[in-house]
Amino acid sequence: MTSDTGKTIKAPWSRRGWTQERLAKVADVDIATIQRLESGRTSRPRQDTLMALAAALGTDVNKL
Repeated sequence: MTSDTGKTIKAPWSRRGWTQERLAKVADVDIATIQRLESGRTSRPRQDTLMALAAALGTDVNKL
């Protein structure tokens, strides 16, 4: 099951043609973190992780 945060994260990187690996590298987070977020296995993402992903995706952290 994909979480709401996972869907919000996946949409922008997949539109760009990025892979999870690319997003992880650009955001400087572990790929396992992205996988956990997208699958819903992480119930409450850390704020610094969300901020890094938002910056990498060019979006506001509140949209994640």
